[in-house]
Amino acid sequence: MSTLPPADGEPGTGFALESLQIGGHPILQPFLTRLGLRRFFQEALGRLDQRLALSPVDAALVLVRNFALSREPLYGVPQWASRFVPEQIELDGKTVNLLNDDRLGRTLDRFFLADLRTLTTRIVVHMVGEFGLDLSRAHNDSTTITFSGAYRQSSPRSEGRRAPHVAHVPLSTLRRHSYPCPRMTRGRRGSLNLHRMTLSFTTPCRFDRRTGDRP
Repeated sequence: MSTLPPADGEPGTGFALESLQIGGHPILQPFLTRLGLRRFFQEALGRLDQRLALSPVDAALVLVRNFALSREPLYGVPQWASRFVPEQIELDGKTVNLLNDDRLGRTLDRFFLADLRTLTTRIVVHMVGEFGLDLSRAHNDSTTITFSGAYRQSSPRSEGRRAPHVAHVPLSTLRRHSYPCPRMTRGRRGSLNLHRMTLSFTTPCRFDRRTGDRP
């Protein structure tokens, strides 16, 4: 409920109705709290400039909520967040108005310069213990190709606590071997994620991932 002055010559109460949503935030918030994302984000980003009007940690948590509940594009996140009661996204009316795509983009830049592998590992380890997940049959079938060293076409980054040189590695296709042709996609800091594209999702055929043989 927000107050407005009555119009000249018209009686009024000085109030105007403002409708805000709650959405799925009451369901999502307990999970975010148990995951401890705020603490892990703060530790990953380190000491931040106290002059910032909007904390990057608060902005990052808004992005997490948006990804979990709506998946709006970056430019649409501020309008999406303004529809909800500010306390539901751990902000107040003033800080909600500070959300814009520039601030959200700078938040993503800060996480790009952070140690994301350590951050991800800490969150996953904490999640396993917090929720009592059974990993006796967990299987991680991921393959990466990492490029390191000095590159003539690398583009240095001057902002942030760390300034790595981002290797310029063009997208390409590996040579064909006995197994179906792998496909490479660009990852962060010049790393490439290797995906083995074996069969089309619509092909009704079984495939042995260990030997590459078809029955």
